[in-house]
Amino acid sequence: MNLNRRDFIAAPAAALATSLFAAETAVPWQRKIRRVGQTNMTEHDPAALDVEQWADYWASLKVDAVLISVTGILAFYQTKVPYHRKGKFLGSRVFSASAARPPGSAACT
Repeated sequence: MNLNRRDFIAAPAAALATSLFAAETAVPWQRKIRRVGQTNMTEHDPAALDVEQWADYWASLKVDAVLISVTGILAFYQTKVPYHRKGKFLGSRVFSASAARPPGSAACT
């Protein structure tokens, strides 16, 4: 192989430029998560929980995702499932919907 000085310098520069300007491959959101918060709801939370305060708290910790556990022996939503008792403080609201709404948006009913 016969390379002159100009070809010798241009070849590594072209390879470097290709790697520097190559488009990043899309990484799925679940592969980017590094910090997760979790809270478990109690029966009294639909009546007393300050959703805005919790949203500010999780934002201050810079979490990528928040897991809110609303499962178990109580329903935090309106249910017609036999023997699945809804929380006594829920009233006619769907608490899981109001907890998931963005801060500052209208309350869910």
